[in-house]
Amino acid sequence: MTGSDATSELESNLSEVAVALFAPGTLEGTLQRIVTMAVATVEGCDAAGVFRVVNGQVTTVASTDPVVLVLDRLQIVGGEGPCLDAVAEEGTTVYADDLATAGRWPQFAPAAVHAGIRSVLALRLSARRASALNLYATMPAAFGATAVPRA
Repeated sequence: MTGSDATSELESNLSEVAVALFAPGTLEGTLQRIVTMAVATVEGCDAAGVFRVVNGQVTTVASTDPVVLVLDRLQIVGGEGPCLDAVAEEGTTVYADDLATAGRWPQFAPAAVHAGIRSVLALRLSARRASALNLYATMPAAFGATAVPRA
């Protein structure tokens, strides 16, 4: 793909995202559109979800695949994981390029690998509300240099 093709593709993706995000609907519908668009536009992303803290409880409010709910629940119950880390601190992006070798989350990482997930990219969504966009990939080192800007 040439530079102009990549620019055209990015412009097209951004246009689709803008239309989807500003369409009338509910908060839940908008969050669902966000995770669907993340899987469609972020190279390497196989599944996506949104964590949100409501009344002190972390919940998954949107997801594209049942594995997201399983992995999110593992993090919530175990009290550890990249998505919880992203929710905990404003402006945080957490990238686990290979959960098979990550020692940072001793309960979550092996369970995620067992579920078929090797990479996670978690991005804090809002400075006002604790929330994160969580991207999951079946391949190690799945998220390249364009993943964070696209997400």
